[in-house]
Amino acid sequence: MRLSSTIKIRLRPEQLDAWKAVAGARGVSRWLRSIADETTSSGDTRDFTEFRGELSKLRRDLGRLGNNVNQIARQMNSGARTSHDINGAAEDIMALNNRVRMALDSVRGL
Repeated sequence: MRLSSTIKIRLRPEQLDAWKAVAGARGVSRWLRSIADETTSSGDTRDFTEFRGELSKLRRDLGRLGNNVNQIARQMNSGARTSHDINGAAEDIMALNNRVRMALDSVRGL
């Protein structure tokens, strides 16, 4: 079958270089067609909105956790030691670590 329809994609030069390197001898056009064909024939129409939302939550949580760790470090450096703050932060770190692990496992399964 003759290919007669075209599409245009704008890329940065470094993106095009990376795509060419991955595509190798088969060329970028054939490589992209194979990816698109594989995706459409498998019915893979996943929407990553939920995943992006979860990653955004993780980023916010990591930021909050970082602030907590800084506050604990300041307290410890001033001589004040509160085991409650340290234990709570450790529990937060473990819970966040589990969420990150689950997100990574879901990405690896894509």
